[in-house]
Amino acid sequence: MRTIARAKAGFYPTPEPVTRAIAELIQNPSGHSGRLCDPCCGLGQPARALAQSLGLVSFGIELDRDRFQESKIILEDTLRSDAFATSIQKQSMSLVFLNPPYDDLGKRQRSEPAWLRLLTPVLQPGGILVFIIPEPRVTKDLRRYLATHYRQIAFFRFPHPEYLAFRQVVIFGEKTASPLRDRRRIDALATEEIAYQSFEGRLTPLYAIPPQLIPEPIEFRSHWVSPEDQLAEAAAHGIWRDPRIHDALHFPVTGPCTPLMPLRKGHLARMIAAGMLNNQTIATGSTRWIIKGFTDKTTKQLPPEEEYCDTPKGQETRTVTRVIEMFVPQIQAWDITEGPSYGQHVIVNCVDHHGAVTPETP
Repeated sequence: MRTIARAKAGFYPTPEPVTRAIAELIQNPSGHSGRLCDPCCGLGQPARALAQSLGLVSFGIELDRDRFQESKIILEDTLRSDAFATSIQKQSMSLVFLNPPYDDLGKRQRSEPAWLRLLTPVLQPGGILVFIIPEPRVTKDLRRYLATHYRQIAFFRFPHPEYLAFRQVVIFGEKTASPLRDRRRIDALATEEIAYQSFEGRLTPLYAIPPQLIPEPIEFRSHWVSPEDQLAEAAAHGIWRDPRIHDALHFPVTGPCTPLMPLRKGHLARMIAAGMLNNQTIATGSTRWIIKGFTDKTTKQLPPEEEYCDTPKGQETRTVTRVIEMFVPQIQAWDITEGPSYGQHVIVNCVDHHGAVTPETP
């Protein structure tokens, strides 16, 4: 997904003319009760328009917080969730309106087939699929899946000028009672040339809402927890509310202190790596310095050692050379006192136990 698309969380709402055309192709002449599910409902407007046109109860899922706040006002039942972390009862929906984000899953895999596989089980037999994707994503593998689980499949292109933006198409299908098992038939349906139809002009209804299979309340719940809710829960009931944890980790003294023992290089290196000396200002009399710490990872070769070992040929002497890694701290300071010494630069290097100066950090 492009950067601008990710910033919008892949949100590209269905144009109103396309929604009206979809409503013309589906009817509910018998007035059957039913449910419509939009797993990427955005602001909820297409789902509401279709549900009102067909007399269905609208269910929506939206991950974005602001769009969820809008959609929950106009849809009957809305979850703020990731659709892939949501439980929807199987065969509970009469219509699925699927306009998912157009994105990659990595390893050259697209997200559109994953969305189709996720939502197909929630459609009841005879239920209607409305699937909106870019035309280049209508692959043979996707068509094989459609041919396996749907009949009366129809392909429509977006009308102009909407089609020019993303070359989107709308795929319709009626869910079969059982998957098609004839591989030759599936391959034939998947490879035949697609006859795209147009939304232009007067449209004749092609699909009808079936009688509702599950009239009682259904499972429709989320397993996803928003980061905001996680932080609120942790603040209200997390481990930090335990007074024992608070007492063990709370240090009331925050001012300077004198360590009992002189700091070693390891202590200094950890302090510098943690940023404790970054852009700190110190003063000696009237002179002021700004200091910054660095750590440089280097290697040090230890003096060779001789080891004695037993071999089938007798005792042998071997020379072993060891190399250790070490973090070398360095402090740089700049004089910021107004006057002739302003800008003076000083580098303080640590010295090892042999008195050698460690290399300066570039």
